[in-house]
Amino acid sequence: MRELAFRELGFARAPAEVVFATLTDHASYADWGQCDESVLEVEGTPEPNGLGAVRRLIMKATGLDVREEVNHYWPPHVMGYRVIDQTLKDHQGIVVLTERDGGTEIAWQLTANPPDPSMVDIFRQFVPPGIKQLVADLSAESERRAAGRPPTSPS
Repeated sequence: MRELAFRELGFARAPAEVVFATLTDHASYADWGQCDESVLEVEGTPEPNGLGAVRRLIMKATGLDVREEVNHYWPPHVMGYRVIDQTLKDHQGIVVLTERDGGTEIAWQLTANPPDPSMVDIFRQFVPPGIKQLVADLSAESERRAAGRPPTSPS
């Protein structure tokens, strides 16, 4: 089966350190993203949200309940993860942060091999808008944190 690849670019008017801290604050995703619940199940190294950390993200409306392990961790520029305990093969998410124009460019890429051909259309329909929204939410939350503004409800 052919590997599926999705990429979304975004920009945050915040330093890379703030964007990276937001991106790797796994337990806070439900506070600013589309998840109903987000939990840090296993702490990583050298920080709790670092290499080897396992996060669980739940979206009740879609039935999404996914566990992901951080397998790339290079602060403040790269965070990668893979889905665990699922039927996805060769899944890899990579987020690369590059300081540019007084802020941070966000490049989020996801690759995966669905377990059977019937899932290809589902992936193509739901994954790109999901990543697009995640990048927008990450940008907004990073900008909020950089400005020291109080939290707002997720979009």
